[in-house]
Amino acid sequence: MTATSIRRKTALARPALAWENIPADALLAAQNKIIDLMATGAGLTDTLAAIAHMVERLAPPALCTVLLLQPDGKHLRHGAGPSLPDEYNKATNDLEIGPSVGCCGTAAWRKEPVIVRDIATDPLWEGPREFALSFGLRACWSMPVMTEQGIVLGTIAMYYREPREPGPRDFGLLEPGARLVRLALSQNREEEELRAAETRTRLATEAADLGTFDIDLATDRVVWSERFKALLGVEESFEPTLDSLTSFIHPADRERFDAGFQRWVGESSSDQRGNEFRILRASDRAERILSIQGRVLLNAQGMPRRATGVVADLTEQRAAERHQRATEQKFHQLQKLEALGQLAGGIAHDLNNTLMPILGLSKLAMDKVSPLDPIGEHLALIHQSGERARDLVSQILTFSRKEETTRAPIDLVAMVADSMPLLRAGVPATVTVREQATARPVVWANRGQLDQALTNLVANAAQAIGSGLGSVTIEIAADGRAKPGDPASAKMARLSVIDDGPGIGRGTLQRLFEPFFTTKPVGEGTGLGLAIVHGVVTNHGGRIEVSSELGHGARFDVFLPLLKTANAQA
Repeated sequence: MTATSIRRKTALARPALAWENIPADALLAAQNKIIDLMATGAGLTDTLAAIAHMVERLAPPALCTVLLLQPDGKHLRHGAGPSLPDEYNKATNDLEIGPSVGCCGTAAWRKEPVIVRDIATDPLWEGPREFALSFGLRACWSMPVMTEQGIVLGTIAMYYREPREPGPRDFGLLEPGARLVRLALSQNREEEELRAAETRTRLATEAADLGTFDIDLATDRVVWSERFKALLGVEESFEPTLDSLTSFIHPADRERFDAGFQRWVGESSSDQRGNEFRILRASDRAERILSIQGRVLLNAQGMPRRATGVVADLTEQRAAERHQRATEQKFHQLQKLEALGQLAGGIAHDLNNTLMPILGLSKLAMDKVSPLDPIGEHLALIHQSGERARDLVSQILTFSRKEETTRAPIDLVAMVADSMPLLRAGVPATVTVREQATARPVVWANRGQLDQALTNLVANAAQAIGSGLGSVTIEIAADGRAKPGDPASAKMARLSVIDDGPGIGRGTLQRLFEPFFTTKPVGEGTGLGLAIVHGVVTNHGGRIEVSSELGHGARFDVFLPLLKTANAQA
């Protein structure tokens, strides 16, 4: 009987060669062992060897081999052959398929089973005949392993050491064996694709400085990448659990995070989800802002199987966004102040022109009226009101004035000493001065503007105290703090005005330097005093800070760029 006639006979008789001729319980138990092996994550080599052993146990004395078609679709490579000599198995690597290349090469080429009763005489073995016979192999039956679309994946074959034709029991084992090989290859392909995807994801996330996580919802196995662990401030050896992450969440965000996570992994949806929360880093308890983006992978029944995703540290980004908003807000505020200053300056200039003749004529009339004439008191009141209006106009003009002023080195100690007589005379409170003994700060400034800023601060403090029952202290030092972000060499002089008055509420503190803002009754203040101080200080490249609590007085610290320090005795 030739190989061709056997092949045709076999093809016609295949319905009768089903594996029901093998004890069902034995076949089922063997198949279940193979499936359990794959489910536990066994590698492809071990799985294929187990399939070969299954065939050999159920059809002794068969020697089973599994060959796999290489990606080029033209060559076979060794997959399994646990009972065949290693030298023979090695020879099957890079075996080219064709119409007459032994059993396996021919079965892969024809896409149908090939049965050879006697290798010593069959023309299909003309080339490798002597090699096969040298290992005592005389019969071979091979079946192609194919997908449902007819694509060849490899072959599974049974060898015997004597000439032999297959019976229904023997050859029927190749069909379930081929199904198991196909299942193993499918699982291996999915795992390779998953590993490739995970590698691409890892490379991308490392480049983007992202951490990754993976949770097996069936086994509760949790995997964190090294970067994720670094974000949380834990060692690389840290073994995460489902409850681990919650322990790092900021207490204020913990309940919201837990609820969102449980809702996420409980949904039968693979849509991407995101969440943002704060953590307290394990290494230093620093507060950080993390963002988590992930999706749930579903099984064939549509139930959640795995949760995977990426984690990013958004702390610096959120800080930059807050800074940007604050900068934009300050810019818009400065725009409004500039427009307001221009409007106020124009009105004040016109009003000043109107006041000049009123003051002049009222003074002239006062000089003409007799001291005994009651009209003199009215004229004096008119003149006094005009002078008060002129002072108000002067403050508005000062606030709106933007021109560059003359500057020179100013010794702050000397300036304060020169101003003290007028300050003590015009303030209903005790005013004292404290200065550093060995370092008198010198700044580059306009003397008149600094003097006005100091006067406004002392007057504001005295007015807060009231009727002379408190004290105001002026401190002068060269130990001022540089602004955040300035180099360490940026030294500042400090001029502080401290009072022991009733203090300032938080709501008022936030608006202190707004033009025309005042807590005084209507008609008793313009609300420009502190706005002028703020403008003078910022125009000199400095800053002003306020600290106060209700019932504990207030402290205004003016920081100006330090030009140099002068000797205390100079």
